[in-house]
Amino acid sequence: MSSSWGHQPVHNATPNRKRQLIIAAILLLFLVLMLVLAPMALMLLSIPAFIIALIALAVGRLRWARVPNRRVAGALVGGVLVLFTVSAIVAAGRLPVTTAESNLVAATASPTSPTATVEPTPASLIGQTCDIEDLVETERSESIYCDDDGKGSLHWVSAADHEAAERQAAAEKAAADKKVAEKVAAEKAAAAEKKAAAAEKKAAEKAAAEKAEKKAAAEKKAAAAERQAAEQAAAEKAAAAKRAAEQAARPKTQAPAPQSGGTDPQFSTCAKAIAAGYGPYVAGVNPEYHWYRDSDSDGVNCER
Repeated sequence: MSSSWGHQPVHNATPNRKRQLIIAAILLLFLVLMLVLAPMALMLLSIPAFIIALIALAVGRLRWARVPNRRVAGALVGGVLVLFTVSAIVAAGRLPVTTAESNLVAATASPTSPTATVEPTPASLIGQTCDIEDLVETERSESIYCDDDGKGSLHWVSAADHEAAERQAAAEKAAADKKVAEKVAAEKAAAAEKKAAAAEKKAAEKAAAEKAEKKAAAEKKAAAAERQAAEQAAAEKAAAAKRAAEQAARPKTQAPAPQSGGTDPQFSTCAKAIAAGYGPYVAGVNPEYHWYRDSDSDGVNCER
């Protein structure tokens, strides 16, 4: 019985060792994949792992981190440090190289002296891409500018090209401002002309309305005057007819003997003729009718 229990740990060591090897292989494969695919993330993850390993090394062990002693903790510190260094190198190698750096590398290459360093001149950068618009590089009174090429890209240009582009931009801006000002002035002039035309039309309509009103008032007044004249004429005619009827109905008095010539004597007024016993005189009947004025136009003069 005792011999069987004594051999039990030996039989259990093999599966544990296989499991540990499998876990180690999986962890190694994971680290390799992270190093290839995401070295920056692996570098960041190694920082807290390094801190935990240092704590385990200082304390002696960390049960929750499965660090049983300082020996394992020291191995973890070294491994994490190596992992951090390798991932940092790989991540730095994958960073994009800027145009200025590539130009600097190309300029520093020399067939005669590989270790010689040659600074790029501003003229050698003309035409190359740049990162910040309106950036200026100056060396020995020679300046280059980082300008937009009009297609959404930034390139280094010479000072002369930069000044020409600025003059062209200023001219285009002035032309655009002039065009806008002319458009605004034209719109204002059109609005003023339209307003003046509307005011003129309103004044013409008002004048026409006043003229029509005056004409209607004049026509109304003329019609009233004509009606009044007609009524007055009708009244005068009726009065004349009435007087003529009354005169015809009155008994005739014997007129004085006519003078020579068959007509009554002529007096200065009808009143004097009536006082002398003459009259009345009817138009078309008595020749004396025309001697006296027929004031009421009833065809009879010198009525009594």
